[in-house]
Amino acid sequence: MESDDYNITSLRQLLRQFDNEYGTNRLPPQTFAALPAIPFRKEADDNERCTICLDVYKDNETVMRLPCSHLFHGHCVTEWFKTSKSCPLCRREVVI
Repeated sequence: MESDDYNITSLRQLLRQFDNEYGTNRLPPQTFAALPAIPFRKEADDNERCTICLDVYKDNETVMRLPCSHLFHGHCVTEWFKTSKSCPLCRREVVI
């Protein structure tokens, strides 16, 4: 086997391994679709923020509530769930 052939074979094996480890670790779309989207109710001195993007939630802004009760912007948690099926904050697996 030539050196280039070996490198291509190694790369293919690495990509398969990566897909097996991380491709199956994403949250299934049907589970994500079942998560409730709710309006955030801001208190007068509330500076609660999305722990993914670190932006402060605005009053009546739509957020996603995970089963562990943590809140996130929908667009932020959508990206997160492409590579993980657990809460970004407490790491509890999202099961509905």
